[in-house]
Amino acid sequence: MDHILSAGAVIVGSVDGSRVWGKDIKGPGLAAVQWSPDNTMLLFALTNGELHLYDDQGNFMMPVTTTNVSGATEVISLDWFSGNSPATRPVLAICYKKGLILLMKSCMEEDSIVIETNMNTIDCHWNHNGTILAVAGCTDDKTNAVQFFNAYGEHLRTLRVPGGSMRALSWERRSLRLAIAIDSFIYFANVKPDHKYAFYGNTLSFVSGTETVTFWDTITHQSWINHIPDVIDMCAVDEYCVIATLSMLIISNQQGIQCDAKTINIPVVYVTINSKAIVVAASKESFLIWKFSTPSRPRTSEQLYHADGSPVTSNDGGFQDDTICCVTCSDSHLLVGRDSGAILLFSLVNFKKITSINLNSKPYKMGLNSNSSKFYVIDQPGSLYLLDTDMANNISIGQALRKDVWSALWATDNPQMLAVAEKTRLYVMRDNEPEEPLVMQGYLCKFKELEIITALLDSITDKCTPQHIVRVEVKSLRDTRQLIEKVGLKEAENFIKDNPHPQLWLLLAEAALKNFESETALETAEAAFVRRNDYAGIRFVARLNALHSNALKKAEILAYFKDFDAAEKIYHNEDRRDLAIALRKRLGHWFRVVELLKMSLSTTDAQVKQAYCNIGDYYIDRQNWSGAIEYYTMCNNVEGLKKCYMALEDSESLTKLYASSPKSKEASVKQHAIDTFNESLNEPPSIQGIIHLKESGRLIQAASTAFQAWCTIASIAIQARAFQLCSKAFMKLEALDPDTFENLAVEIFTRNKPNDAKGNKIDCPNCEAGMPEWASTCESCSAAVVECFVSGRALAPLAAWTCATCGASAHRQELVLRHSCPMCHVQLT
Repeated sequence: MDHILSAGAVIVGSVDGSRVWGKDIKGPGLAAVQWSPDNTMLLFALTNGELHLYDDQGNFMMPVTTTNVSGATEVISLDWFSGNSPATRPVLAICYKKGLILLMKSCMEEDSIVIETNMNTIDCHWNHNGTILAVAGCTDDKTNAVQFFNAYGEHLRTLRVPGGSMRALSWERRSLRLAIAIDSFIYFANVKPDHKYAFYGNTLSFVSGTETVTFWDTITHQSWINHIPDVIDMCAVDEYCVIATLSMLIISNQQGIQCDAKTINIPVVYVTINSKAIVVAASKESFLIWKFSTPSRPRTSEQLYHADGSPVTSNDGGFQDDTICCVTCSDSHLLVGRDSGAILLFSLVNFKKITSINLNSKPYKMGLNSNSSKFYVIDQPGSLYLLDTDMANNISIGQALRKDVWSALWATDNPQMLAVAEKTRLYVMRDNEPEEPLVMQGYLCKFKELEIITALLDSITDKCTPQHIVRVEVKSLRDTRQLIEKVGLKEAENFIKDNPHPQLWLLLAEAALKNFESETALETAEAAFVRRNDYAGIRFVARLNALHSNALKKAEILAYFKDFDAAEKIYHNEDRRDLAIALRKRLGHWFRVVELLKMSLSTTDAQVKQAYCNIGDYYIDRQNWSGAIEYYTMCNNVEGLKKCYMALEDSESLTKLYASSPKSKEASVKQHAIDTFNESLNEPPSIQGIIHLKESGRLIQAASTAFQAWCTIASIAIQARAFQLCSKAFMKLEALDPDTFENLAVEIFTRNKPNDAKGNKIDCPNCEAGMPEWASTCESCSAAVVECFVSGRALAPLAAWTCATCGASAHRQELVLRHSCPMCHVQLT
């Protein structure tokens, strides 16, 4: 530890109190001292503003030169971050009394970052990971304030602090709270870090470390961890999440599997996404609109715009005076916030600027509601504004609805409801009127069906647990539940009529079903289902009314609430085992169906066979081939057995299966006609031979097989963008069915030329001329090319493998996971 004496002497001692060395500094007195991160150097700040660097033994090393700080002589505080940090990030903060902050990567750096705080500073400190610098000071109007900056000098937020003379500040260990000394008091302020996270479907994705992104299913509690370095921002909607890094935009699904990606040339800072598969990625000077690839829309498009919405051309300059500070979008609109307080509203349908709204301060966060009729704006001081998207240019914004707001979230099923996070309280705004607040510690994730889901991201350190997700019900849902429990269904129905919402009607319907024995309960349930347009619920009530036994009604209601075991028990007590079997069949519980069938006296062979067949399907879906074979054998399912034997490449069992099948005798009769035809190929065809082929169905089967083959070739060629091959396939198909394929061919080949995509060519082994990889003969020399029986591609001589039994060839790579010949299924040696 070190200690500064008022006379300019420095004493360095150990933690047990013994003195190690002392140093008298000549000239001006000392203002501050700071150890270097590796504890090998000491940085001294003199009262005249000079900075001197000493080694750990007190020997002078060099003066530290500072630029752009003329006139700001007195140093108030030094803070040199000692943790791990990137080499490009500033770690040394030098705080001057006049309000200047100097950020440096090292004390030898010449190009430092200068921050103007516009206040008389008192103290400054880095947080626990060196990403945020808190600066305490007093403004010109004698107001205490704490300003927060990131490591690169960008202003984040300003905290106004009441009281008299501010003395010092200090971070908590994990930087979630800030202690501020004012007069004889210590004030504590909660700090909410800007976590990089997104919630979509039931998945919470968040950055958990410097280069790790976790995808956590909040229902099944499975998690997937991806290594994605340099994550800048992320956003999600429905089933897709976009992750912006320094050089890429990555689209991931709910399991973290990459669905699409794009390399970017702009330094992205903000990113947003909508359910129309459109991503907006913004830097400080421009923003990119990217329509990414989805199964329903494989083609992508992109367009780059300046901050004012004008398209970027090759001759444009990159500098903008009024830079972008936040973006958000819905399915139809885009909002772009700028440092000057201007908010630009664009239409995403035809990308036209709709309006420009001037805010009095810099916007921090924005969000559009579900029908794009309203949006909220949170400015840098934390004031919340609600605005309409049809507002005219340059209108008055009006008064802020709330103060000290740090996050907000619209309900996805109600455009009038907004969840607002204010300090440690959660407000629900309905038509701009707040409900009574609730205590909140997490981050807003989802607002749907009158329930708000929050995530305790600050508490997730190692493993995600169910306790990290908190579900909060809004006041109307809580009040309805209390009315149902303590007053009655009629009063609850009247309350819901005054505060209508589909979730409240569902709550009433379910409560009425639970009390079905009362006189008007089923009528109330039916009316509630009608109010929420629930056709399945209406049909369910009608089915209940058709039952005359209250016990059977109770069983159906228990099944509705997913208490299947209790429902089955009632069916057994009522001697209705058939209904228990039907229930388990609807649920797909086929193992239980087999147990019930064995206990029933009226079981038929067809029912048992159906159950065994479905159990075999259950195993085959999970690639448990041996289990599937067992049950397919018990129900004599030939097609299922064939799938299993083919997957196992068990040619011997396939042969036995075919020999024992009922179709084998019929096939032998047809084979006789085929053999007769094959023998007469070199002779003129006889009438009798054609009759044999027609009777055996071989002519129609051959034509059908050829038609299916050309359809398959055309489909695969389109997917592989091999349009030359696709053109040949369509020529064959148009000859067979011109009405169906002529218009389709015109639609395809007006968009794409009949040429194969690059990369679909190989060199002929004979003449080395280029040829399509699917061709069986070379177009130049007409030489036959050996083809792979697995992939269909042409084979190079060195890469070919040939079966000693049937002579089939295949690429050696294709045989890595195979155990037999792809043609004759002889075991590989």
